Amino acid sequence: YAALDVEELGSVYESLLEFHPHLSAVGNVPTFALLLQGAERRSTGSHYTPPELVAPLIQHALETVLDERLRAVSTRQQKERAILAMKVCDMACGSGHFLLAAARRLGKELARVRTGEDEPAPERVREAIRDVVAHCIYGVDRNPLAVELCRVALWLESHTEGKPLTFLDHRIRCGDSLVGLCDLAVLEQGIPDEAFQPFASDDKQKAREAKRQNALERRQGLFHATYADALRKIAAELALLDDTPEDTIEQIHAKAEACNRIQRSADYVRLNFACHLWTAAFFQPFPTPSGNPLTTDTLRSALANGRIGDARLAGLVDQLAFDGRFFHWPLAFPEVFAGGGFDVILGNPPFLGGLRISGAYGEKYRHWLEVAYAPYGGTADLCAVFFRRAFLLIRPGGRLGLIATNTIAQGDTRESGLKVLAEQGGQIVFAKRFVKWPGQANVEVNLVALRRSSPPGPLTAGEGNTRNRVPDGEGEARHGCVLDDQTVDFISSRFDTEPEAEPKRLPQNEGKAFIGDLVRGIGFVLEPEEAEALLAKDPRNADCLLPYLNGEDLNSHPKQKPSRYVICFHDWDLARAKQYPDLLHIVEQRVKPERERLRNRDDRRDRENWWRFARYRGDMRSAVAPLRRVLVRSRVSELHGLVFVPNGHSYGDATVVFAFDDDYHFALLQSSVHEAWLRKQASSLRTDIRYTPTDCFDTFPFPPQEYERIANAKWPVEAMPEAFQRAARVGGQYHEHRRQVMLARNLGLTKLYNLFHAAACQDADIVRLRQLHAEMDHAILACYGWTDLDPGHGFHENERGQARYTMSPAARREILRRLLDLNLKMADGERAGGHYR
Repeated sequence: YAALDVEELGSVYESLLEFHPHLSAVGNVPTFALLLQGAERRSTGSHYTPPELVAPLIQHALETVLDERLRAVSTRQQKERAILAMKVCDMACGSGHFLLAAARRLGKELARVRTGEDEPAPERVREAIRDVVAHCIYGVDRNPLAVELCRVALWLESHTEGKPLTFLDHRIRCGDSLVGLCDLAVLEQGIPDEAFQPFASDDKQKAREAKRQNALERRQGLFHATYADALRKIAAELALLDDTPEDTIEQIHAKAEACNRIQRSADYVRLNFACHLWTAAFFQPFPTPSGNPLTTDTLRSALANGRIGDARLAGLVDQLAFDGRFFHWPLAFPEVFAGGGFDVILGNPPFLGGLRISGAYGEKYRHWLEVAYAPYGGTADLCAVFFRRAFLLIRPGGRLGLIATNTIAQGDTRESGLKVLAEQGGQIVFAKRFVKWPGQANVEVNLVALRRSSPPGPLTAGEGNTRNRVPDGEGEARHGCVLDDQTVDFISSRFDTEPEAEPKRLPQNEGKAFIGDLVRGIGFVLEPEEAEALLAKDPRNADCLLPYLNGEDLNSHPKQKPSRYVICFHDWDLARAKQYPDLLHIVEQRVKPERERLRNRDDRRDRENWWRFARYRGDMRSAVAPLRRVLVRSRVSELHGLVFVPNGHSYGDATVVFAFDDDYHFALLQSSVHEAWLRKQASSLRTDIRYTPTDCFDTFPFPPQEYERIANAKWPVEAMPEAFQRAARVGGQYHEHRRQVMLARNLGLTKLYNLFHAAACQDADIVRLRQLHAEMDHAILACYGWTDLDPGHGFHENERGQARYTMSPAARREILRRLLDLNLKMADGERAGGHYR
């Protein structure tokens, strides 16, 4: 590896993540090999970070804080002390790419201060980097190999001729940044009752008994955990250690021994075990090996004595802490938190969708996240939790600069992450959306820098959209915030410049939009030949052998015709399903074995009811029962396209079904007005948008005029006001013309809309479709009474820099502002003369 640049160690690390060492023997000859086992890198969301993604975060997080520190002092000695006093951390440091960049930037500035030169000599820069690594740089990673590689990378970058390698064991640590305490004050509250949640492998009765016992112990009153003095003493000792020189091998050995002595001290061991015990309570099995649960009384004993009397229970705590890599920030870096926290946290934390966390780390890990980082839940990505913890670890005025999943400002991930931070005083000062990951065209990330200030008070009248504005005289206030390379006054948690106000779900919209059936078992699905043979054998099979429409059929087939069938026993019991023996036999052979292998707590219903879909949409079927046709769109798609299909299909969970069969509602939901709203509310899946009815439809305000009749009753065209009749006429023309174009060109919706949005395509049929779309948008705006608004149709770039035939950005922003205002007024029931004001 001698010829490798330091950063290239990162690519070595990434490639090694999926390999595991394997020892074997052939005869008497031992062999060693690295074997590819699974996809650990992909399953844990770990990625080596390219330099072009690191630099913007160094600029907008680290350099801004550095500039503030240097402007606050004047002399050379003060500037040197200010730089060396900075504390910079990466919570998922990997091979140390962010920490290397931070060390170089601080080292270069330190060398400038020391020499008075803009471009100091390389040897002076390297000396300065060595000092920065020794005083300023901290890192944590769950993977022990990453920790070792990070230390090596920092050693290589900071090595100075004639001096030994710096001591980094106490600064680059192995642990799970998310699991453990970041405030020892929680010890005074005892163990929370939420720790006693049973899961599939637990005895539920034992868990209930432990919870009752813990509740009784907590009622005995809060107790004063004597940790503050001990923690201050440990911090002071480590601060002295920080000032110890590292110029000789003997000094390095002395420093290592002093660090080990601190970590073996009675105070450190006592507090560390108490923190382990508090955390382990969330991961304990029911019953425990000794039969005694980890409760508040055991925590009291640990704080008082440093251990607990039950040796087997103490061993369980140690084992859970080791396996889970519990990491308690105030104990790991007490000298940092004695000064208020880190100045800057940088990094590229793992991305892992919320529904995959239990599979990767276990149900108890997921439960820990939900309790420790409430309101974390739903499909929120693990990345949001890293933002939450990083925010707690930086001092007021500090900054974090992180690479984030492209959903960080969307849906559950936003609500569990940036939205919470905005409410707690976080100010987003830099965001760059939908950045392509170098070399992987379908992977997008967001770059985010955020400043911590004190929590804001209640929103006052007239404060408007300035909630996230950076205060005057602080950082970006002098230059403005930066959103997608444009200077703006502020950035919301949605990565726009609009108010933080949340749209509310409207009762008027309930029961009109549904995600399709969740089948959960490919054995339910049949190819046409097999299905048609079964129908020919027994026509009664048509009761539960239905055409199966999925997202691929919708977007790719010119007629949006189902390509397969599905066996659907509705919500029937097994006795009724047995009336269709041929179909039940297929499900029993192809689905039941798969269902029986399900072992998670939430899978019990699917195991027991193996002949049914995992989620049968009975409410959807009731809503669409009176309709001859229904509106459907693909749930995940980059393009927005709704289509009428015959009622009576089984609609898969990759579709969204709308209980409307009239042309007016097609025009409304296909319009650019609704598309602007859904793109604002939807989350992303790779580069596609995910249409979730609760977010995209239930919050969407229909035109106010006669709202209740439109939303809750069948509304004959002839009874509609003229504006609505016109929208229905144009919507019908649009749908029919689009259908004819797809048939004539033998194209599905995706390929058709690719032509629709291609400025180079000026074919008459495509141009006519654009004209009808513009007419439809004008008609829908008239339904809202917004005839003053010029939609400015044309080819405009979206947030990803792609040209789309749509409304102008200015019109889209104004429409979104009006829709949000309308949503909030409808939700509050503010009406005047039958109209919403």
